[in-house]
Amino acid sequence: MKLLLCEICRTPLAQFDPVDLSVPLTGAMFKPLYLDRECPPTFHPSVTQEDIVCPMCLRRPFNDPHKLLTYEGWHEVKEKVKEIDVDYSTKLNEIRLKDPSALLDAAQNVLVPFQCPHCLKVCKSQAGLVAHMRKKHKESHDK
Repeated sequence: MKLLLCEICRTPLAQFDPVDLSVPLTGAMFKPLYLDRECPPTFHPSVTQEDIVCPMCLRRPFNDPHKLLTYEGWHEVKEKVKEIDVDYSTKLNEIRLKDPSALLDAAQNVLVPFQCPHCLKVCKSQAGLVAHMRKKHKESHDK
């Protein structure tokens, strides 16, 4: 267990297990400051990283959620890696061998999170998709 310090006032805030941390941070990833006593957790478990506040200086205890200050120095927090299906290409080959026309149906049913339904452009965010549709497909967006 490591001890989280506020970057601003250097107050000890909570304990955390480095294995349990991943970005985005939540209050549930941090344990009470004193585990041997029956103290409530420093942060509410449902609190997101934007809402975590130091109780002493009332500021955010970290500027970058990828780097947390501890007594030992800076602790790097890794992002959660999404698991991907490595057998995707073999599944497509199986579909193609059974029925070549089914490959087109399978490719059209692949869900892309922010893809324009008109020109199939892939955007980085929902806001980007909405802006793209307003600009490029105004007549169909207004309907």
